[in-house]
Amino acid sequence: MILTSDPKLYEDQTGVGSNDPVEQRIRTVIKKFDDQALIKIDEIIAAITGGVSGTPVNAAGSEVTIAAGTPKTILTSTVPALKTRTLKQVVVTTRAAGSFEIKVGATVIGSGRTNAANLNDSFKYSAGFIIAAAGIITVDFTMLYGPIGQDVEVYLMATDI
Repeated sequence: MILTSDPKLYEDQTGVGSNDPVEQRIRTVIKKFDDQALIKIDEIIAAITGGVSGTPVNAAGSEVTIAAGTPKTILTSTVPALKTRTLKQVVVTTRAAGSFEIKVGATVIGSGRTNAANLNDSFKYSAGFIIAAAGIITVDFTMLYGPIGQDVEVYLMATDI
């Protein structure tokens, strides 16, 4: 594929124009930046993806519940040195009714609840939540009632830049 703002050159290597929506989006973005003197690849990638470019982070943790009313850390994730993490979503799935808190250090940045009718819950950060280098993210789960030994799984989706 040739990337240019010239519509005559929107062709793949076979010389035939492409109808691929991703390629169309790339072409639109390049056309937008074409008139600027300095084009930074990060700006193009961010415009195409609708967000920041970086390294995807997918972390998971699982534990079994302990006594009702006692918080238990299910997942801990540390932002690497010299990086900034943009938190996108945390998903909690369990067979227990309970509540969860998403924290950076001691500060709660999100929470949710599971119950018999909804054993899966997610907390989405629409614009992403920025966490500085060396920040420690934890997800704690507190079972509200029920037998001890219920599985709790937590999935964290983010991007490190």
